[in-house]
Amino acid sequence: MKIKADIAVRIIVVLINILVASLHLVINPRTYHGPLKDIVLGYLMDIMIPFAFYLLTYLSLADRLNQTFRVFIIVVPAYFVEVMQYFGYDFLGSTFDPLDIVAYTAGACSGLLIERNVIDKLILSNSRINKQDNN
Repeated sequence: MKIKADIAVRIIVVLINILVASLHLVINPRTYHGPLKDIVLGYLMDIMIPFAFYLLTYLSLADRLNQTFRVFIIVVPAYFVEVMQYFGYDFLGSTFDPLDIVAYTAGACSGLLIERNVIDKLILSNSRINKQDNN
């Protein structure tokens, strides 16, 4: 039984989001004592959460909004949080770090790259195979 590429992509995106949520529960300052502790605690989730959120926008907004705009939907609220922290407001954290902005951007852009270089090509190749099967 062949599974359609779009269904497979949806399943993979959901599994990635479950993995990121699980990592978020496991990786916290009180319990994580593994390698690269400063990087993992400081930036890993700042990369992974926008990445996962971008992939979620593929599931819900891909047919209505272009890819670049979906990146902005993800990074602008994250930038807002950092700006609030810069001005001293404890808003979803209390420490301003300009590298967080880089991490948010890297995460959302990584999602965009995965969509363009993996998901789009997988869907396109699957549609070509289906056309050949129908002919």
